[in-house]
Amino acid sequence: MSVESASRYVVGRDMPNTGRFHALILGLTGNPYLIVPELQFPLGSALGQEVQIITWAEASDPISVTADLVRGLGARSLAIDGLMRSAFLLRLQAHLGNAFRFSDASSISAQARLIKDDDEIALLTDAGRRFDSIWQEFWSEGRLGGVSERDVVEQIRKLLFAHGFDTMEWCDVGSGPN
Repeated sequence: MSVESASRYVVGRDMPNTGRFHALILGLTGNPYLIVPELQFPLGSALGQEVQIITWAEASDPISVTADLVRGLGARSLAIDGLMRSAFLLRLQAHLGNAFRFSDASSISAQARLIKDDDEIALLTDAGRRFDSIWQEFWSEGRLGGVSERDVVEQIRKLLFAHGFDTMEWCDVGSGPN
């Protein structure tokens, strides 16, 4: 799996999208493996002992490292999520050859994301409550006419922080004729 799409769900932490090869290898049994550049080892090391971290040096080939690991695990098939860059996937396919079957992991990861424990349900409920409050406060502050889209985004950002969120991943504001 690409780390960007799976890390929060599998290992409980977001990993940055740097454009460099990262992989999260999940076998049928055993602990997951996180393959990262040496430079990002500190990010992975905070995940705990249940994640085995394999680093690759600047001059090494991370695809070869990954292929060797997969072979060493005795795998004959790989399910790859839709966010792995095609250049990485094509190189991995070339390294592993026709003996390996590749499939789409999106349905597997989507099913895993549906499962929520009590703590996650409580967090989602709290986030929903806070978003409702933000939305009510946003609309109660007045009209939007004559306000730039950038100002609306900033207003929303300030409300998010005021209600305890520490980041705003994305906000799309558009107005006017389409």
